[in-house]
Amino acid sequence: MPEFYAARNSFLVPLGLAALLTVVNALKPVVVDDTAYLIFAQQIVATPLQPYGPAPGTEICWYQQAEPAFEILLPPVLPYWLSLGMHLFGESIPLLKLWMFPFAWLFSSSLAFILGKIVPGFRIEGLLLLLLSPTFLPSMNFMLDIPALALGLTGIRVLWDAKSDYKAILSGLITGLAMQTKYTAFSIPCILLLMGLFIGSLRCSILAITTAAALFCGWELYVYRIYGHSHFLFHALAQNDSLQGVFFEEKWKLALALIGNLGGLFAVPSLVGWLALGFGKRFAYIGLGLIGLYVLALIGFPDSIYVLKTGDEEEHGRLTINSLSLMCLGTSSALAVLGSAFKLGISQRPDAANRSLDRFLILWLFVELGCYFALTPFPASRRLMGLVVIGTLVCLRAFQLRFGALPKPNCLRYVVAAAVVIGFFFAFVDLMDAHVEKNAIEEAKEWILQQPDHEFPIWFAGHWGVQWYGREAGMKELWPEKSLVHRGDWVILPKGLWRPSTQAVKIDPALLRLKEIPITRLAYGISLPIHTPLPNTISTYYGGKYPINRLTGPRVVLIVYRAEHDFEVRSRASSEVEK
Repeated sequence: MPEFYAARNSFLVPLGLAALLTVVNALKPVVVDDTAYLIFAQQIVATPLQPYGPAPGTEICWYQQAEPAFEILLPPVLPYWLSLGMHLFGESIPLLKLWMFPFAWLFSSSLAFILGKIVPGFRIEGLLLLLLSPTFLPSMNFMLDIPALALGLTGIRVLWDAKSDYKAILSGLITGLAMQTKYTAFSIPCILLLMGLFIGSLRCSILAITTAAALFCGWELYVYRIYGHSHFLFHALAQNDSLQGVFFEEKWKLALALIGNLGGLFAVPSLVGWLALGFGKRFAYIGLGLIGLYVLALIGFPDSIYVLKTGDEEEHGRLTINSLSLMCLGTSSALAVLGSAFKLGISQRPDAANRSLDRFLILWLFVELGCYFALTPFPASRRLMGLVVIGTLVCLRAFQLRFGALPKPNCLRYVVAAAVVIGFFFAFVDLMDAHVEKNAIEEAKEWILQQPDHEFPIWFAGHWGVQWYGREAGMKELWPEKSLVHRGDWVILPKGLWRPSTQAVKIDPALLRLKEIPITRLAYGISLPIHTPLPNTISTYYGGKYPINRLTGPRVVLIVYRAEHDFEVRSRASSEVEK
């Protein structure tokens, strides 16, 4: 009977956590890069054998200008999956979010398997520390990262005990899909090779890697036949050109962002590492208290309050209470992981299998660290997903080395509980913040419809959620050098804030004489019942050095204009609207 209950829990717990991850995601509207992936899925519905549309690619205005879809970085697996969901459910966002459940299930079940192999006594704790953490709970969306990681971990899972060519080939096929989901999954073949060297069959590992490479290259050849270029090589070469002369400067920024993001994402789980290194439970409780104080400070002190300010604010030449706290927490987190890895490296285990597993984990950690610097174009919390997974495994493995599997120290339960609370805090802030752009564009249209001459077309410029919900509301996108606006048309533009950015739209008031009717500012600053503004994630978690901050003022400002003359929208380098 104990074996039955253990087997049941090993299935039900990952299943329940995957369902929770999916439901939390289903509550959230379209946010950040979701818009691009949904537009690509719509294109695949129309031309399933031409993922980027008829050559050279259907034009979309995702960055600054209208450009062929092929020139936007997006591997095919997730858009094809979403397009299948659109065939089944239409374009209902909640149903498409539920359609992401298989990725959540692969992710949780593969993590459960790997945890069972590495720290069998702490599988449940490991799942809670990871799946309900700030790294993963808010991150599903329609984005590539969790699906790619889920497929990559599944490839590792299939190969783990592989003794046959069949399993090796299956692992390779799944790994190839991971690589064509997001190119950061190039770390997975390196991990498969390490598995062959330390814990499995080298022959099976090489077969899996070869299969993954064949699948990856086969798709690139198919794309080459349609568009005259490999999608992967096109973007790899473009990124290389953009880094010419600034490579080391950019990588140094990534190092600082790594520490800052670790401070928000991994501060609580890193306490497991400190416990493994011999620091007592009092140290863990003090650490939890300091993290709690940080959360209170995050709510109480906006990022406009500086501890130190140097240089140009636009270049982030500033030190705020939030950034100082996160850099300190991030440094502590990094030291805990490296210390735990060192503890595993010098341990004198009696059996060779455990020593080999320790070496495998240490090298896996450094593979993920190397891939972070090699494959990251700009800092964001999602860039740390692989590092957070292996960092948690290393800390738990070192913890088990010190304490054994049973009995479990009470302080571990408190650490896990705190990690879950922080994860839900991030998810709640992200959920509230994600609604801002949807609400703004919908209320702008509602205001226009209340006007007596509302029947004229409505144009808009904007990115991320504004772009998706503007399209869904039947508005027309302003495309530089493409759009012709007529007298009487309505024009909605973001104003004065980085979020949401606009395409490179140039509208000259001196020539076009846009008439404000009147200026309508749709400003959103979500507040708690005590009127304390919540922190912000959308402009930081998805593209910044820190996963969270607290801004003053509104999240989004939209202005409604009326065109007094016909004009063609021009283009310029800056997206700031001319006054």
